[in-house]
Amino acid sequence: MTNFSMSCRCMAIGLTVVSLLSGCSRQVSDTASSPEGGGTTSSEPIKQYIASVIKDNDDPRATYPMTKAQREILKR
Repeated sequence: MTNFSMSCRCMAIGLTVVSLLSGCSRQVSDTASSPEGGGTTSSEPIKQYIASVIKDNDDPRATYPMTKAQREILKR
């Protein structure tokens, strides 16, 4: 695998995580400011997505396996 393709893959994963997290932050502020929201939010969708990405990557047939550093970033 070339460094270029690995860089592209890392960038795609990073952009996906950032876009998902930015969507969650808007949801948090919307819910926190709404009286019927009670100030609680659910981060389950992002947690489920990250868990599925890690699980899919555990497959030995994964096309582009993640590095240890990438896995740690997603787990945080």
